[in-house]
Amino acid sequence: MIEEIAPDIFLIRVPLPHTPLRELNAYLLRGRAGEKDILVDLGFDLDVCEAALRAALREVGAKAGFDILLTHFHLDHAGLLPRMATADTTVYHGKIPWEMIRQWEQMSDPAEGGKFLRQSGVERDLAEIKSIPREFEVDWREMFAQSRSQELREGERLTTGNYQWRCFETDGHCEGHICLYEPETKLLLAGDHILGHISPNITCYNMGAASSLRKYLHSLDKIADLDVKLVLPAHREPLTDCRARIKELQTHHERRLEEIKNILAAGPQTGMEITGKINWAARPAEAEEQLRFYLFALGETLAHINYLLEVDQAEMTEADGRLYYQGK
Repeated sequence: MIEEIAPDIFLIRVPLPHTPLRELNAYLLRGRAGEKDILVDLGFDLDVCEAALRAALREVGAKAGFDILLTHFHLDHAGLLPRMATADTTVYHGKIPWEMIRQWEQMSDPAEGGKFLRQSGVERDLAEIKSIPREFEVDWREMFAQSRSQELREGERLTTGNYQWRCFETDGHCEGHICLYEPETKLLLAGDHILGHISPNITCYNMGAASSLRKYLHSLDKIADLDVKLVLPAHREPLTDCRARIKELQTHHERRLEEIKNILAAGPQTGMEITGKINWAARPAEAEEQLRFYLFALGETLAHINYLLEVDQAEMTEADGRLYYQGK
């Protein structure tokens, strides 16, 4: 499905199989006559994603070709890059988060991933829990082996057609995440920074580092200062009240922090013990799916605990290869 969401801005819905997100919102930003268009975000490295994207491009008619802009480096956004980019493609993106990529690679390693699970109180081997889907197996060096890669940093501008986009660095959901704001039309290309009906995943697997939640809340404040008429998110529907949605997201994390502080008051507990006590909005019924859900939720839990550690409202101790958390 293709929709011209604003003049010369086309929303392309790319299927995301086997995920609760269901679809990615890619956007084609039309260039002036004879100029390349810019395609914002791509989808998984899957045939079904590529087929949907290329069919939409044929329908819209990117006659002069297209460059690519990645709002961030999660694989539902960047996975198709090696298939879609050519030697003539300029790929715009925020800073490449090599440290985070190294953490992702370590988490896939049985030894390192197993150590993390034991520290968090999970008594299962990594290989028992999940097999990595093919779309998540990626050579990051190949991914970024683009001869025309161009980094966008805070305040830099990008022109597409009659639009003058300004870059905002919005770390939190992912290191290197960027949003683009167009001040004349008050449009915001938000990536996964601001979503409607669902809260962007804020994850931590490296306790004691600068907290992803603190960065995310700071990035929300930055966007709240803008006059936004329409938010163009990477998932679900466009939003018309940006500041109200930001307030809802801030309130969500404030409540989650309070909930975890109350859990921590009971004394030292592992990350997984704390995760099991949180009132999540939905939980799968099947046992194996529950385990995968709680491992995913564990990253969210640790992000909030890491924030509390950073503001000196919690403490962490280690015993027998496990990390324990309690309030202060």
